[in-house]
Amino acid sequence: MGRMKNKRNVVHYYFWATWFRGLAGVFTPNNPPVDGVELFSEAPANVAIGNKFNAGIFPDNNVFKILALRCFLLFYRMSSNLASTMGGAVDDLTCMMLAQSNLFYTLRMSQKDMFQAPAYFLPAGGGVDGDLGTLTTPFLTNGQPTARAVSQFVKPIVVSPQQLATVRCNHVSVGAGNLLTDISNSATGIAINSIGMEGIFVRAAL
Repeated sequence: MGRMKNKRNVVHYYFWATWFRGLAGVFTPNNPPVDGVELFSEAPANVAIGNKFNAGIFPDNNVFKILALRCFLLFYRMSSNLASTMGGAVDDLTCMMLAQSNLFYTLRMSQKDMFQAPAYFLPAGGGVDGDLGTLTTPFLTNGQPTARAVSQFVKPIVVSPQQLATVRCNHVSVGAGNLLTDISNSATGIAINSIGMEGIFVRAAL
């Protein structure tokens, strides 16, 4: 089916990509989780990893206006036969605290950095909410899911046709505390970290 001349669909859209996801010892897309990953730079294998099936760029003459970044963090029943790099046992709370202090994300357009922030600055917002059963420690979102719990940009960041747009994921240890090492050494548990770009997608009408 051909495109309609001078016609465009304007839709609210959400693209996501995953740094690490999986059970202890078995992670995709990188195993074990590594530092310095460029998300959205490769076509994902399935929607559990991401939904942007063209590596780095949007196809044809499509434009995406990024309005917000979102961060998803999940640690569930994490444990290890080894001590945590922080000392003591590896558990969900230790992993979450290390994630908030160790993980950094940079939105890049071609080779230009447009926005950079640590994990604690990127609340998930609007998502599911969960805890340890104590009603005091949320784990399923990086923050409470409220209308304001979204890291909105002051102005939209426009990804023009055929322009490369990626999110670089970096891990910076605090002293000996190293989240990626704790995850790699884990014996049980689930660990997931995904980043999403939310905004307005302008695409050709069919």
